[in-house]
Amino acid sequence: MKGSVQDQAIALAQQANQALAAADWSIALAGYRAALRLDPAIPGIYINLAAALKGLGKMAAARQACAQALRLDPHSAIGVRNWLALLDWADRTQAIQACHHLLDQIPESAALYVAAAHRLNNQDQFPELMDWVRSRPLPDTWRNLPSFDRAAIGYWQGLKHYFDGDLATAETWLQQAIADEVTYQPPHIQLSLILAEQRRLTEALAVLDAACARWPDHGTLRHNRALCLLTLGRWTEGFLENEWQWRSGQMTKQDLPGQEWDGTPIPDRTILIWADQGFGDSLQWARYLQWVADRCQTVILLCPKALVRVMRSAPGAGYVTDGVCETLHFNTHLPLSSLPRLTQTTVDRVPAPIPYLFPTTTEPLPLPKPVSKPDQRRVGIVWASGFRSGDRLEAVHRQKSSSLPELAAALNLPGVQLYSLQVDRSDADVAHLAQFGIIDLAPQIKDFADTAAYLAQLDLLITVDTAICHLAGAMGKPVWTLLCFAADWRWLLDRPDTPWYPTMRLFRQTEPGDWSEPLQQVRSALLAEQF
Repeated sequence: MKGSVQDQAIALAQQANQALAAADWSIALAGYRAALRLDPAIPGIYINLAAALKGLGKMAAARQACAQALRLDPHSAIGVRNWLALLDWADRTQAIQACHHLLDQIPESAALYVAAAHRLNNQDQFPELMDWVRSRPLPDTWRNLPSFDRAAIGYWQGLKHYFDGDLATAETWLQQAIADEVTYQPPHIQLSLILAEQRRLTEALAVLDAACARWPDHGTLRHNRALCLLTLGRWTEGFLENEWQWRSGQMTKQDLPGQEWDGTPIPDRTILIWADQGFGDSLQWARYLQWVADRCQTVILLCPKALVRVMRSAPGAGYVTDGVCETLHFNTHLPLSSLPRLTQTTVDRVPAPIPYLFPTTTEPLPLPKPVSKPDQRRVGIVWASGFRSGDRLEAVHRQKSSSLPELAAALNLPGVQLYSLQVDRSDADVAHLAQFGIIDLAPQIKDFADTAAYLAQLDLLITVDTAICHLAGAMGKPVWTLLCFAADWRWLLDRPDTPWYPTMRLFRQTEPGDWSEPLQQVRSALLAEQF
């Protein structure tokens, strides 16, 4: 009788379990093999057989035994966990291939699908995780998984569709993930980002408010909430909330001696202000240095080398250096990005007169003039934002950047001579510059002081949202800034102007990724000489 044979097999396996517990691997192995000769269809015996084989160092055989257990019971959580533990994850490519191979044999195993994805996620192998989600059909049985696993699948599917540009489907998956397991944080974060990217800021803020009520000390959620508040023009709340950036995992605060400055006047003390963000932010926040200087004896500004010379022109900058903090003597310190909070900056009250940055080059950098067209309007152009590596940063770079052929075609007008101030450019860009008759200034630019010297000689700058628009605005130069659909918080929503720079005009995308309308507006304004 089948039942009696199975009972005998189970009895032999139980005896082998005692040997396994005593680490008597050979005795355990013999017992499990004897049990499987009687009944080769009991998944649990294969799992224990794999443990005995592992104890004997026979890893390939152990993986085969555990795989057989999963073929018999594709939904066995312990079988999946043990099989994955037997893989050599030091060789991720081979381990992932093994997962694919086994899942091809048991495609209904949602347990294996999700456990392999968790393993990649826990090892911070994001590209491999996305490859797994894209390449593997989602098992039909995934809805039978525990709620946490269902939420994780919803989150990964949401990411996949987000990166594929299908925001509506991504949103549906993320909302389902939150419904499946509200205590799982990542879908809340990604959903808020997707809503904000569609300029649905009120909805994004509602998601973040609910999530922050559940996790009040979660740095990323709080920082994302700050960005929503700032975009909506709620700057008093936003700049206060923005201090959570230091607990978001994206920013690292310098470990400096002494207390951080709280804005209280200290007329006999030295304050170190250090640039904590990108070039553009530093140029924008330089407006606050005079406010700091009015409240202390000495200001030291620590910033990247490319900014040092031009930052020295800022009122109140004091001693400007790119040196190491250990060699500087100061009583207190503050990151540059905290100054808008301390000064209580609002949309209606942005401090510092324009200009507050000036050309500082000791050697003149004369602007080259075309021999055939000496009297034309001199317009500088920049078509791409600064590139920074990382999935999200690279996506931001692509969103904010146009292309040289697209920009040059729109601005190729009679009476206009274009000058390129784009420092990072490809060989194809250099060829296009020659094709369109654009004078390339980049080879002469060593830092932002050189850029400022050229800007001072131009009639207008037309640029995407990148550091040079802040430099031109801070110098009081006419600057037209092209903004992507989901523009950075500092440009607010829908405005054609900005409280930061009175000489700046904003030209916004009305559809994500489509520069045709703002470029047509720029072309029309240039024809009408509206600068």
